[in-house]
Order: sequence, then structure tokens, then C-alpha cells
Amino acid sequence: MKRLLSIAFVMIMVLSLIGCGNNAESNTGNITAENNTGNDNSEDKQTEENTEKDSEETTGKLNTEEAITLKIYGPGFFGESGEKGAMSAYTGEMTMGYDKVLERWNELYPNVTVELQAIGWDDWRAAIQAAVLGEGVDVIAHGGLLPVLCEPLDGFLAEDPELLEQLYSVPKYNTDEMDGSVLNVPSITSIPATLNVATLILNKKIFEDYGVDLPDASWTWSDVVEVASKLTGTDPVTGEQTYGFLMPGTNGTNMIKSYQIIASAYDAKVISYGETAKDSVVDFTTEGTAEVFKTLADLAEFCSPDNREGVVTSRVYTEDCYAITWSEGIVGAYLQVKDAGLEDQYTFLPLPAIEKGENAGNPSLYLGDNNLAISKTSEHKEWAWEFIKFMMTDEIAIQYAQSNGWVWNTAAGVDALESVIGTDNTQMVKDILSKLPSDYNSTTNAYYDGVNFGTMSAYLSDWIREMVKGSLSVEETQEKVQASVDEYMGGLK
Repeated sequence: MKRLLSIAFVMIMVLSLIGCGNNAESNTGNITAENNTGNDNSEDKQTEENTEKDSEETTGKLNTEEAITLKIYGPGFFGESGEKGAMSAYTGEMTMGYDKVLERWNELYPNVTVELQAIGWDDWRAAIQAAVLGEGVDVIAHGGLLPVLCEPLDGFLAEDPELLEQLYSVPKYNTDEMDGSVLNVPSITSIPATLNVATLILNKKIFEDYGVDLPDASWTWSDVVEVASKLTGTDPVTGEQTYGFLMPGTNGTNMIKSYQIIASAYDAKVISYGETAKDSVVDFTTEGTAEVFKTLADLAEFCSPDNREGVVTSRVYTEDCYAITWSEGIVGAYLQVKDAGLEDQYTFLPLPAIEKGENAGNPSLYLGDNNLAISKTSEHKEWAWEFIKFMMTDEIAIQYAQSNGWVWNTAAGVDALESVIGTDNTQMVKDILSKLPSDYNSTTNAYYDGVNFGTMSAYLSDWIREMVKGSLSVEETQEKVQASVDEYMGGLK
């Protein structure tokens, strides 16, 4: 399918070149003419007319007098809030809808009409592909994971250093599906708007009942295993069964998130990228991956049977028997705790410290996002970029994010959460993001790649879940995962 889409885009671009005649690069002659005092008046006049007419494509300056329509399409935060806002499950209050954001945009750019179509997550990839190749799209919500549909953003960011300074995360994806791209030279396909910052959540009461000291941000995954063992058993105060760890994702492909978090802690790289997937090497049989699998297996020993089987994958805070878990949604988790009146019982910490590699001492790596990308077929790419900048920096857009409880990808956006999650948690989020490599993403990296090597998310999570259940040993899990990799790679030869 990816190759068919690539061929389709080649045909689209060829036809567009035939129909349009030139693009931004081919118009550089107009800029030269402006600075050439030897031209006669008619040439200068023609140059001025061409520059005004093609200001968007030629100079990058926006023509605010021209009436255009900008189309936004895709899943994610726009759909979550809805046009008019949504009822918060925790506060019972209505959140801000994206209609207020568009009203602000219309104040700034009354001649640029935004048509926004928010969709759900069911078959979202196919829906985006159909929209882009059909009626056309300018800004793709969560389009960064479909690089064949996206315009590279490296050049836009190079011309906007002020925006770059405001962003915590500017992920680079390993892809060979954009023009001129190769896998081993990552590309910027999108700008994250919301960030899923992962943290640990600790039940302080269980720690207190067992007489175990709360850890700090310096603890490691080895420490988590040790502490989890001490907190599994019969609570000496309540007499109830407790478990040291709750492992998220044991019922599906989200199991890979725990894997790659711990892989980052041990710097257990499995992928050496070549220019294409065929030229790359993927090896899950190393000592590093054995250490990751063993840590997961050890943690499973201190999970409940229902958690290992995938029946229970999240906490019920009012009936909680788990001491430690991790979550990629600190705002939602905090609001659940607050709604249950249990703020004094729970505390949040960064993920355990990385033990090896260039990021040693920083929190383990994980960062999900909901991003904005520019469609390859957009006829208004400069305006699409302006809309992305507006979403990231405008005061009303930040209020929109704060109202809906999203971690926005700017310092101002995170600061706005202080009234939602408190000063200490807000500062923790800022510390985590400041220590995260700005180009990191959790989709394509040296520890895990869910895009370029077949259905890695499926076969990796499948075999890990079997290990967590106790059906496979660490060594058997490595062998099964590697066999799945080899089967896919063999098909590329």
C-alpha cells in the first residue's frame, strides 16, 4: 500500500508541475530581478506584479488580501474537544471547543476561511489517505505517522527559529517515504501539539503500610523491581492483598510502550538503520534486549494474575491494590485522583532513570503526541504553516489546550496547566520535557520501530504478553521476536 501511495504521489506531483509550471524554487529568478538595478522599468514592474501575485509561493510572505480556504482534517484533539466543547468526566464542566480557536483565527485572518473536519480513530489512516488524495487537505491532524502524505518541515522550522525555541519536542522520524529521504537520516514530518508525558504513579498508603520509603527521581528500573517485591503480599495494616506493580497494556499492542521505555533505560538498541528497511539490521538477540525482557518478566512476578492476563490494565483509585504503575496521561490521572478525593494518597514521579548511554541519569524515554502536519498536496503550504504556528503560540489556542487538560508543546502551554495539576506536578512535567532529547519520538527509534519493519507492534507485543503470562522464558521470547523480524526482513530480499 505504501508503494502504491508513493506512485500515486509521483503522478500527482508530475501533473501539478505540468499544470502549474513552477514552484518556490523555480521562482528564485524573480527575487534576483528585484535586486538588479540594470533592469528597465517594464521588467521591474513585471517583477513586482509576479512577486505580489505569487507572494505565498515565491517569498514566503502571506497575502492576507487573497481569499482562500484552508482545510484541516484528521483525528486527535480537535475531535476530543468537539466544536462546542465537551463535558469533563472529572470536573463536570464544559471544556472549550475549537470554535473559539477558529473565531480567534478569523479575527487575525478574516480572508482565510478554515474548514475543519475532526474524525475519530477508527480507520483514521485510510480516512486521511482518502481525503488527501481526494478533495485535498492542507493541514493533517496526526499526519506525522503518514510521511508519504506530508511535506517535510525542516525548511519551515529553519526559517522560524523563534518558534523552534518555544517547542519542547520536534521529533524526527526515520522514513524513506518523503521526497529525497532515507531511513538513516530522520526527517521532521510534523509538529506535536499535545504531548503524552509519561510518569510513575505511586500509592503512598501502600508504601507507608509496608514501611517502605518513597523513592525519588534517581531510582532505576532495578529499584522498581526490588521495591515492587517488598510491596506484594498481605498488607500488614489492612490485611488485604496488594501488588507491587500494575503493568499497562497487557491486553494489546500497548505492551510495546513498557518495552521501549525500559529499553531506553538500558540503551538496548535493536535497530541499525540503513537507507531503506532492506539495508537495515534488526537484532533482538543481544544482551541488552535480554535485560529488558528480564526486567519485564521480573515486574510481572509482582503484578496481579488479572493484570498479567490482560483483564485488568488500569487502576480503580477507590479500590486500589497496586503500589506502582506508569501512565502516559498525567493530567487525566491527576484529575481522577482528585475526583476521588485521594490527592494525599498518590504522588507522581518521573520515569526511572536511564542507566546506560548518552542520556544516562535522565528519565527513561517515552513521549506520545498528537501532531499537525502539512499535506503534500496542499496548494497553500505557507498558510498551513501559519495555522500550525498559530495553534502552538496563540493565547486562545493555549487556553483551549488548558481547558481540555492537554500538555501543550510549549513552555507557555505547560505553565497554563499549573491551575489544573498544581505547581509541583507542572514543574515535574517541565523538568521531564527539558531533559528529553528534542528530536526523540516513540514511533521510530533505535529501540523500537512500529512503521518501517512490518507489524512490529503486533508481534513484539504478542510475544512479550506471552512471557508476562509465564508461557515463555526470556530466551524463548527473544527467539520468537527475532524469528518474526527475520520473516519480515526475508521478504524484502
